[in-house]
Amino acid sequence: MFFESTNGEKYLKGLCIYSKTVPPKIHDLIAIASLLERVFPDIKEIKKEITLLNKYYIVTRYPADIPEFTLKQAKEAFRAAQKIKKFVIDKI
Repeated sequence: MFFESTNGEKYLKGLCIYSKTVPPKIHDLIAIASLLERVFPDIKEIKKEITLLNKYYIVTRYPADIPEFTLKQAKEAFRAAQKIKKFVIDKI
């Protein structure tokens, strides 16, 4: 089964590079999106998705501390990541 990448951080940092903005060396999606807001003010349209994914994104970076997620939460996070990906792809 093919699984396409939906890494929100990589897509947002890629958009930084595309817009000639130096991507910050952080993992906070909200902070990265705030930086991009100057160039792409409509990024506010996916603020809900960025906020949702951000709360899972940082906590899951360290395997020893990963909390358990429900299937509903996983699907919701996946949809949010897909929407972020679409936003970026549409911009480039």
